Formats: sequence, structure tokens, C-alpha cells
Amino acid sequence: MQTVVWNRHGLHLITELKMYKAVILPMLPCGAETLTIYQKQARKLNHFHLSCLHRLLKLRWQDRIPDTEVLERTGILSIYAQLKQLQLRWSVHLVRMDDERLSKRIFYGDVAMGSREQWGQVRRYENTLKTSLKQLQINPEFLEDLARNRLAWRRTFKIGAAIY
Repeated sequence: MQTVVWNRHGLHLITELKMYKAVILPMLPCGAETLTIYQKQARKLNHFHLSCLHRLLKLRWQDRIPDTEVLERTGILSIYAQLKQLQLRWSVHLVRMDDERLSKRIFYGDVAMGSREQWGQVRRYENTLKTSLKQLQINPEFLEDLARNRLAWRRTFKIGAAIY
């Protein structure tokens, strides 16, 4: 992709960004909506994402342009915001599902037996979801009510995303 698209001199930035959005960006958070993404993993994804955008804009590290400006120039969200969007979209989809679906039963289920790890509990998807909702200033207790009302959910999500 780099040699075919990004190193060609005849392509406009808009075309390169469209290619990036269509080919690479969907692959980065692949499966992230159902997984607990840890901070270290998110940092690595974000670093790759920003380095690709720097390459598209033909910026060098010596230019010392902040990441926020790079994201503004390209009009693309950070990986952190995209991961939150994917996670919230999936969890709202689960809430709307029929109660008998396996994925919903697993989402609301809990492990019946097992032992605690010596160094502490492993972060669960549910904990990550609650953190994401709180960052968007959405009360986690009202998630099910909001999810069932699509208009209210979209309005609340847009307000929370604008704050974040």
C-alpha cells in the first residue's frame, strides 16, 4: 500500500485519505468492539494510526506538529475515540438483542467458578464499558433505557462524544 499509493506523487491528499479510511482504518480496531482493549494495546494502535497520518501529510518528526493538529487536518478521529465508538455501538446492539441470543447471555453472564489471579483481577469488558460511558458523561445505569430508545441514545451519544 505504501509503495503503490502513498509514495506516488500524482495522488491528492483527499484520495490518499479516502484510501486510508477504506483500507487501513477498518483493520486497526478489528474485533475491538467485543474485546477489552488495554491501554498499552490502544497506545500501540494510536501510534501506528498517527504515524500513517504523518506519512500521508508528509510530515517529519522534526516539524513537531501536535497529534491533535494532525487529526484535525485529516478529519479523522483518534483511535481512542474510535475504540469507544465501536465498544458503545456493540454494547447498545447487545442490549437491543433478544434475551435468548448467546452473545447477550455471555455479555450479561458471570463466571460461576474460578479463582482470582494473584496480582489482581483482570479488567473485564463490563468495566471498560462503564469507564467509557462515564468519560462520555453517560450514566451506566441508564444504558439499557437509552439503548431501547434509538433517538435518545443517538442524541446522548453525540452530546457525550462532543464533550469527549
